[in-house]
Amino acid sequence: MFQEYWEVDDTRKKYTLTILGSEIFRNKKCKWKKHHYSCYDTYDDVVANKPEHLSYQEWAILTRHWETEEHQNREQGAPPTQGDFFKATHISRKTNEPIDELSRHSIDKMTELTGRDEHGAENSITVMPPDRHRRV
Repeated sequence: MFQEYWEVDDTRKKYTLTILGSEIFRNKKCKWKKHHYSCYDTYDDVVANKPEHLSYQEWAILTRHWETEEHQNREQGAPPTQGDFFKATHISRKTNEPIDELSRHSIDKMTELTGRDEHGAENSITVMPPDRHRRV
């Protein structure tokens, strides 16, 4: 199908297919969520009305992802905290470990000091030094 519409140089074919594939899959996930997940109230109804193209295992993994607290916060538009941003930028994607000892120490300290109040909301703490605004 791809070759019917476009002519792509072999050196850029893998990259182009990756970009197109990720966009198509992202759009499909959005439609699946709208038509097969969000419109049902119970988990049993969601599982019973899975998309035809997915196996039960794939559908279960996707619905578990949508139910996670992290995904719910992102969907509600809650901005990431400074600690979330620090963790995302200082943890190796390959090993899922902090990139150096200073990062490990800061992340451990954030985890240790971060707690939840009586309403279940996360308490914010200051572990990292304040931002400095400088001229570039």
